[in-house]
Amino acid sequence: MCRTLVVAMSFCAALLAGCAAQAPGQYANNRRCDAFALSGGYPFLRGGPMGSNSTLEELPGAPPQWLGGPGEPAITQHLDEEDYLRRWCLANLQ
Repeated sequence: MCRTLVVAMSFCAALLAGCAAQAPGQYANNRRCDAFALSGGYPFLRGGPMGSNSTLEELPGAPPQWLGGPGEPAITQHLDEEDYLRRWCLANLQ
């Protein structure tokens, strides 16, 4: 019984060490993608307020992101855009 407990504790310690070892990289990627989202997606983003269609943005390989709807607050549009950019970055720029 003691041996089983020692093996289980060793497994848990190894598992926790593995998780801790990955955390800094994930955190760095999240910070990088947060910065990318705040930058407005330059140079990958097409469309949006600076493009020919101010209600549509598109990133390579991603479905288009429609900005806003009738009566939608500008802050909601901005947060949706940041989320779109962050998700794309996490999937494509790591």
